[in-house]
Amino acid sequence: MTDEVKNPERNMPKGTISAILLAGLTGIIFIIPILTILPELTLLLDETPEIMPIDLIFKFATESYLISFLLVLLLVGTVFFQAIAALTTASRTTYAFARDGGLPFKNYWVEVNSIEESIIPKNALFLSMSVCGALSLLSLFSSSAFNAFMGSSVISLALANGIPILCLMLNKRKKIHGAAFRLKGFGWLVNGLSIFWVVLLFIILCLPPVIKNLTWFTMNYAIVVILGFVGFASLGYRIWGIGSFEGPQIDYDYFELQELGNKNTPFSVDDSFIQGIDDENNDDDAITGSSDAQSNVTKPRGFED
Repeated sequence: MTDEVKNPERNMPKGTISAILLAGLTGIIFIIPILTILPELTLLLDETPEIMPIDLIFKFATESYLISFLLVLLLVGTVFFQAIAALTTASRTTYAFARDGGLPFKNYWVEVNSIEESIIPKNALFLSMSVCGALSLLSLFSSSAFNAFMGSSVISLALANGIPILCLMLNKRKKIHGAAFRLKGFGWLVNGLSIFWVVLLFIILCLPPVIKNLTWFTMNYAIVVILGFVGFASLGYRIWGIGSFEGPQIDYDYFELQELGNKNTPFSVDDSFIQGIDDENNDDDAITGSSDAQSNVTKPRGFED
Protein backbone atom coordinates (compact mmCIF):
# COMPACT_ATOMS: atom_id res chain seq x y z
CA MET A 1 0.00 0.00 0.00
CA THR A 2 2.93 2.36 0.51
CA ASP A 3 3.46 2.54 -3.24
CA GLU A 4 0.12 4.33 -3.57
CA VAL A 5 0.43 6.74 -0.64
CA LYS A 6 2.16 10.11 -0.57
CA ASN A 7 4.78 10.44 2.17
CA PRO A 8 4.26 6.80 3.26
CA GLU A 9 6.86 7.02 6.03
CA ARG A 10 4.47 9.34 7.88
CA ASN A 11 1.00 8.66 6.52
CA MET A 12 1.07 4.86 6.78
CA PRO A 13 1.91 4.79 10.52
CA LYS A 14 -0.71 7.48 11.12
CA GLY A 15 -3.31 5.48 9.22
CA THR A 16 -2.45 2.26 11.05
CA ILE A 17 -2.63 3.84 14.50
CA SER A 18 -5.88 5.65 13.64
CA ALA A 19 -7.45 2.40 12.43
CA ILE A 20 -6.44 0.60 15.64
CA LEU A 21 -7.88 3.35 17.84
CA LEU A 22 -11.15 3.53 15.91
CA ALA A 23 -11.50 -0.26 15.83
CA GLY A 24 -10.85 -0.49 19.55
CA LEU A 25 -13.39 2.22 20.34
CA THR A 26 -16.14 0.78 18.17
CA GLY A 27 -15.33 -2.73 19.42
CA ILE A 28 -15.82 -1.70 23.04
CA ILE A 29 -19.09 0.04 22.16
CA PHE A 30 -20.29 -3.19 20.52
CA ILE A 31 -19.01 -5.69 23.09
CA ILE A 32 -20.34 -4.03 26.26
CA PRO A 33 -24.05 -4.26 25.26
CA ILE A 34 -23.50 -7.85 24.07
CA LEU A 35 -22.07 -8.82 27.46
CA THR A 36 -25.00 -7.26 29.29
CA ILE A 37 -27.56 -9.38 27.40
CA LEU A 38 -25.47 -12.54 27.08
CA PRO A 39 -27.49 -15.67 28.00
CA GLU A 40 -26.11 -18.91 29.40
CA LEU A 41 -23.26 -20.29 27.32
CA THR A 42 -24.73 -23.79 27.43
CA LEU A 43 -27.78 -22.46 25.63
CA LEU A 44 -25.62 -20.95 22.89
CA LEU A 45 -23.12 -23.76 22.41
CA ASP A 46 -24.63 -27.05 23.56
CA GLU A 47 -28.40 -26.89 23.03
CA THR A 48 -28.36 -25.13 19.64
CA PRO A 49 -24.97 -25.79 18.03
CA GLU A 50 -26.38 -25.43 14.51
CA ILE A 51 -27.26 -21.74 15.01
CA MET A 52 -24.72 -18.94 15.17
CA PRO A 53 -24.43 -17.65 18.77
CA ILE A 54 -24.79 -14.00 17.76
CA ASP A 55 -28.15 -14.80 16.13
CA LEU A 56 -29.47 -16.30 19.36
CA ILE A 57 -28.17 -13.38 21.41
CA PHE A 58 -30.05 -10.89 19.27
CA LYS A 59 -33.18 -13.07 19.28
CA PHE A 60 -33.26 -13.44 23.07
CA ALA A 61 -32.55 -9.74 23.60
CA THR A 62 -35.08 -8.32 21.14
CA GLU A 63 -37.68 -11.13 21.15
CA SER A 64 -38.26 -10.32 17.50
CA TYR A 65 -37.10 -12.19 14.43
CA LEU A 66 -37.28 -9.06 12.29
CA ILE A 67 -35.16 -6.88 14.57
CA SER A 68 -32.61 -9.64 15.12
CA PHE A 69 -32.43 -10.16 11.36
CA LEU A 70 -31.74 -6.46 10.81
CA LEU A 71 -29.03 -6.47 13.48
CA VAL A 72 -27.37 -9.49 11.89
CA LEU A 73 -27.64 -7.73 8.54
CA LEU A 74 -25.56 -4.88 9.96
CA LEU A 75 -22.86 -7.37 10.92
CA VAL A 76 -22.96 -8.86 7.43
CA GLY A 77 -22.41 -5.38 6.01
CA THR A 78 -19.43 -4.91 8.31
CA VAL A 79 -17.94 -8.20 7.13
CA PHE A 80 -18.52 -7.15 3.52
CA PHE A 81 -16.53 -3.94 3.89
CA GLN A 82 -13.90 -5.80 5.87
CA ALA A 83 -13.55 -8.23 2.96
CA ILE A 84 -12.95 -5.32 0.60
CA ALA A 85 -10.15 -4.01 2.82
CA ALA A 86 -8.64 -7.50 3.18
CA LEU A 87 -8.67 -8.11 -0.58
CA THR A 88 -7.14 -4.69 -1.17
CA THR A 89 -4.25 -5.55 1.12
CA ALA A 90 -3.88 -9.09 -0.27
CA SER A 91 -3.87 -7.92 -3.89
CA ARG A 92 -1.19 -5.29 -3.21
CA THR A 93 0.89 -7.84 -1.35
CA THR A 94 0.55 -10.27 -4.27
CA TYR A 95 1.47 -7.50 -6.69
CA ALA A 96 4.57 -6.50 -4.72
CA PHE A 97 5.70 -10.11 -4.28
CA ALA A 98 5.29 -10.80 -7.99
CA ARG A 99 7.03 -7.55 -8.91
CA ASP A 100 10.09 -8.65 -6.93
CA GLY A 101 10.16 -12.00 -8.74
CA GLY A 102 8.52 -14.11 -6.05
CA LEU A 103 5.73 -15.56 -8.22
CA PRO A 104 5.73 -17.30 -11.60
CA PHE A 105 4.26 -15.40 -14.58
CA LYS A 106 5.47 -12.12 -13.12
CA ASN A 107 4.33 -9.93 -16.02
CA TYR A 108 0.77 -11.20 -15.72
CA TRP A 109 0.36 -10.53 -11.99
CA VAL A 110 1.92 -7.05 -12.10
CA GLU A 111 -0.46 -5.85 -14.80
CA VAL A 112 -2.50 -2.86 -13.63
CA ASN A 113 -5.72 -1.29 -14.81
CA SER A 114 -5.17 1.15 -17.66
CA ILE A 115 -7.76 3.58 -16.29
CA GLU A 116 -5.79 6.33 -14.62
CA GLU A 117 -8.52 7.15 -12.08
CA SER A 118 -8.50 3.62 -10.65
CA ILE A 119 -5.07 2.09 -11.09
CA ILE A 120 -5.31 -1.33 -9.44
CA PRO A 121 -3.44 -4.61 -9.94
CA LYS A 122 -6.50 -6.39 -11.32
CA ASN A 123 -4.90 -9.76 -12.02
CA ALA A 124 -3.37 -9.89 -8.54
CA LEU A 125 -6.80 -9.00 -7.15
CA PHE A 126 -8.45 -11.82 -9.11
CA LEU A 127 -5.82 -14.26 -7.85
CA SER A 128 -6.45 -13.23 -4.24
CA MET A 129 -10.21 -13.58 -4.70
CA SER A 130 -9.82 -17.01 -6.31
CA VAL A 131 -7.63 -18.36 -3.50
CA CYS A 132 -10.01 -17.02 -0.82
CA GLY A 133 -12.99 -18.51 -2.63
CA ALA A 134 -11.31 -21.90 -2.98
CA LEU A 135 -10.35 -22.02 0.70
CA SER A 136 -13.86 -21.02 1.78
CA LEU A 137 -15.22 -24.12 0.04
CA LEU A 138 -13.45 -26.23 2.67
CA SER A 139 -16.23 -25.35 5.11
CA LEU A 140 -18.61 -27.44 3.00
CA PHE A 141 -16.52 -30.58 3.43
CA SER A 142 -14.58 -30.30 6.69
CA SER A 143 -15.01 -27.75 9.45
CA SER A 144 -11.67 -28.80 10.97
CA ALA A 145 -9.80 -28.05 7.75
CA PHE A 146 -11.57 -24.72 7.36
CA ASN A 147 -10.84 -23.70 10.96
CA ALA A 148 -7.22 -24.76 10.50
CA PHE A 149 -6.79 -22.43 7.53
CA MET A 150 -8.61 -19.62 9.31
CA GLY A 151 -6.41 -19.95 12.38
CA SER A 152 -3.23 -20.29 10.35
CA SER A 153 -4.05 -17.11 8.41
CA VAL A 154 -4.27 -15.10 11.63
CA ILE A 155 -1.08 -16.70 12.97
CA SER A 156 0.74 -16.04 9.70
CA LEU A 157 -0.32 -12.40 9.74
CA ALA A 158 0.91 -12.03 13.32
CA LEU A 159 4.23 -13.69 12.47
CA ALA A 160 4.65 -11.46 9.42
CA ASN A 161 4.43 -8.45 11.72
CA GLY A 162 6.37 -9.97 14.59
CA ILE A 163 9.46 -11.21 12.71
CA PRO A 164 10.58 -7.73 11.51
CA ILE A 165 10.02 -6.34 15.02
CA LEU A 166 12.10 -9.16 16.52
CA CYS A 167 14.89 -8.55 14.00
CA LEU A 168 14.81 -4.86 14.88
CA MET A 169 15.17 -5.62 18.58
CA LEU A 170 17.99 -8.09 17.96
CA ASN A 171 19.72 -5.33 16.01
CA LYS A 172 19.44 -3.13 19.14
CA ARG A 173 16.93 -0.86 17.44
CA LYS A 174 19.49 0.92 15.35
CA LYS A 175 18.26 3.88 13.35
CA ILE A 176 16.21 2.80 10.36
CA HIS A 177 17.06 4.69 7.20
CA GLY A 178 14.17 6.97 6.27
CA ALA A 179 12.11 6.47 9.44
CA ALA A 180 10.01 9.53 10.28
CA PHE A 181 9.13 8.80 13.93
CA ARG A 182 11.55 8.20 16.83
CA LEU A 183 10.18 6.50 19.93
CA LYS A 184 13.59 5.98 21.56
CA GLY A 185 13.20 4.19 24.92
CA PHE A 186 9.43 3.90 24.60
CA GLY A 187 9.98 1.94 21.40
CA TRP A 188 11.52 -0.94 23.36
CA LEU A 189 8.31 -1.24 25.40
CA VAL A 190 6.11 -1.15 22.31
CA ASN A 191 8.23 -3.72 20.48
CA GLY A 192 8.42 -5.97 23.54
CA LEU A 193 4.65 -5.94 24.03
CA SER A 194 4.19 -6.65 20.32
CA ILE A 195 6.41 -9.74 20.47
CA PHE A 196 4.65 -10.91 23.64
CA TRP A 197 1.26 -10.55 21.96
CA VAL A 198 2.41 -12.45 18.85
CA VAL A 199 3.69 -15.34 20.98
CA LEU A 200 0.51 -15.40 23.08
CA LEU A 201 -1.65 -15.31 19.97
CA PHE A 202 0.36 -18.14 18.44
CA ILE A 203 -0.20 -20.34 21.49
CA ILE A 204 -3.91 -19.58 21.82
CA LEU A 205 -4.74 -20.12 18.15
CA CYS A 206 -2.91 -23.46 18.14
CA LEU A 207 -5.09 -24.83 20.93
CA PRO A 208 -8.14 -26.94 20.05
CA PRO A 209 -11.47 -25.10 20.24
CA VAL A 210 -12.93 -27.68 22.65
CA ILE A 211 -10.80 -29.66 25.11
CA LYS A 212 -13.65 -31.90 26.26
CA ASN A 213 -14.06 -35.11 24.24
CA LEU A 214 -11.13 -34.23 22.00
CA THR A 215 -10.84 -36.40 18.88
CA TRP A 216 -8.86 -36.41 15.65
CA PHE A 217 -11.72 -34.57 13.96
CA THR A 218 -11.95 -31.79 16.56
CA MET A 219 -8.21 -31.14 16.80
CA ASN A 220 -6.74 -27.80 15.77
CA TYR A 221 -4.48 -28.36 12.76
CA ALA A 222 -3.42 -24.72 12.31
CA ILE A 223 0.20 -25.51 13.16
CA VAL A 224 0.18 -28.29 10.56
CA VAL A 225 -1.02 -25.85 7.90
CA ILE A 226 1.66 -23.33 8.85
CA LEU A 227 4.45 -25.92 8.78
CA GLY A 228 3.19 -27.22 5.44
CA PHE A 229 3.10 -23.72 3.99
CA VAL A 230 6.60 -22.92 5.25
CA GLY A 231 7.90 -26.19 3.83
CA PHE A 232 6.22 -25.60 0.47
CA ALA A 233 7.54 -22.02 0.29
CA SER A 234 11.06 -23.11 1.24
CA LEU A 235 11.04 -25.85 -1.39
CA GLY A 236 9.75 -23.43 -4.02
CA TYR A 237 12.46 -20.93 -3.18
CA ARG A 238 15.21 -23.54 -3.43
CA ILE A 239 13.94 -24.85 -6.76
CA TRP A 240 12.76 -21.70 -8.52
CA GLY A 241 12.80 -18.56 -6.39
CA ILE A 242 16.52 -18.51 -5.64
CA GLY A 243 17.22 -17.47 -9.21
CA SER A 244 14.29 -15.10 -9.73
CA PHE A 245 13.50 -13.41 -6.43
CA GLU A 246 15.29 -10.08 -6.14
CA GLY A 247 13.78 -8.63 -2.99
CA PRO A 248 12.18 -5.21 -2.51
CA GLN A 249 14.06 -2.39 -4.22
CA ILE A 250 14.90 0.58 -2.02
CA ASP A 251 14.48 4.09 -3.42
CA TYR A 252 17.68 5.65 -2.10
CA ASP A 253 17.07 8.86 -4.05
CA TYR A 254 13.97 9.48 -1.96
CA PHE A 255 15.91 9.15 1.28
CA GLU A 256 18.70 11.41 0.03
CA LEU A 257 16.21 14.11 -0.93
CA GLN A 258 14.52 13.74 2.44
CA GLU A 259 17.77 14.16 4.34
CA LEU A 260 18.71 17.14 2.17
CA GLY A 261 15.35 18.75 2.85
CA ASN A 262 15.67 18.21 6.60
CA LYS A 263 19.06 19.90 6.61
CA ASN A 264 17.95 22.94 4.60
CA THR A 265 14.48 23.85 5.87
CA PRO A 266 11.77 22.38 8.09
CA PHE A 267 9.42 22.15 5.10
CA SER A 268 8.49 18.99 3.27
CA VAL A 269 10.92 17.07 1.11
CA ASP A 270 9.82 18.53 -2.19
CA ASP A 271 9.57 22.16 -1.08
CA SER A 272 12.89 22.14 0.72
CA PHE A 273 14.63 20.54 -2.20
CA ILE A 274 13.27 23.15 -4.61
CA GLN A 275 14.08 26.02 -2.26
CA GLY A 276 17.62 24.76 -1.70
CA ILE A 277 18.30 24.68 -5.41
CA ASP A 278 16.76 28.11 -5.96
CA ASP A 279 18.99 29.64 -3.30
CA GLU A 280 22.09 28.14 -4.84
CA ASN A 281 21.39 28.77 -8.50
CA ASN A 282 18.36 30.79 -9.52
CA ASP A 283 18.13 29.85 -13.19
CA ASP A 284 15.62 27.95 -15.29
CA ASP A 285 17.73 24.81 -15.50
CA ALA A 286 17.82 24.49 -11.74
CA ILE A 287 14.08 24.89 -11.49
CA THR A 288 13.57 22.25 -14.18
CA GLY A 289 15.90 19.87 -12.41
CA SER A 290 14.07 20.31 -9.13
CA SER A 291 10.75 19.59 -10.82
CA ASP A 292 12.15 16.40 -12.32
CA ALA A 293 13.47 15.33 -8.95
CA GLN A 294 10.12 16.12 -7.38
CA SER A 295 8.31 13.93 -9.88
CA ASN A 296 10.72 11.08 -9.20
CA VAL A 297 10.09 11.36 -5.48
CA THR A 298 6.31 11.35 -5.50
CA LYS A 299 5.80 8.80 -8.27
CA PRO A 300 4.84 5.40 -6.82
CA ARG A 301 7.36 2.66 -7.48
CA GLY A 302 5.91 -0.16 -9.49
CA PHE A 303 3.52 1.98 -11.56
CA GLU A 304 6.11 3.50 -13.87
CA ASP A 305 5.12 4.33 -17.43
